[in-house]
Amino acid sequence: MAVVLLPAVLAAEAGGQKRFELDARTVGDALRGLPVRNLLFDETGELRRLVNVYVDGVDARGGRLLDGRSTMAKALSAWRAELVRDLGGADVVSTQELALVDLAVRTKLLVDSVDTYVLSMESAVNKKRRCLWPVVRERQALAAQLQSILRDLGLRRRAVDGGDATRALLEVKRLREAAAETARDAAGADGSRRTAESSEGCRLAPGRVGAA
Repeated sequence: MAVVLLPAVLAAEAGGQKRFELDARTVGDALRGLPVRNLLFDETGELRRLVNVYVDGVDARGGRLLDGRSTMAKALSAWRAELVRDLGGADVVSTQELALVDLAVRTKLLVDSVDTYVLSMESAVNKKRRCLWPVVRERQALAAQLQSILRDLGLRRRAVDGGDATRALLEVKRLREAAAETARDAAGADGSRRTAESSEGCRLAPGRVGAA
């Protein structure tokens, strides 16, 4: 079973449907099973140049597709899913955001790969020249690029529509706020009443003294 997520532009051509579950053994079979296959492939049956295909966030056309069973591929897939979930879910993420998500995944793949290599080095410092090895500086540049992409996406977790459960929680919150406001009003009214009684008592006191 293959799950294909279409960007908004292609989803509009597929009747507004973004997610498709297809019984396919290969990426090509899955793409050819989509209702927009004529937009994905040219007359010769080749994938159009401007069409980008990603499998678990890794460019499938780049010739370096990770084995989905590997630890790194699973970690990247989980990280991508969490990133999309933080953005509100696949149903609300825009095409531009998905492009940034995929770019972030590829950049993270490079950072993790460089980290693995650097950790295998005897030292990150070139002792002869008293400076960092170039690969360490490149790793820092990649990390800065990843941070920039995540900043563009926005690091705050967005609310996800949870249906009835979400609405129920919002209703509970509304009722609590209403109860708290009622309590504050009651306390304010009680305080005003006590102040009025105190003032009245002060005005009556001289009369009582004169009557005595």
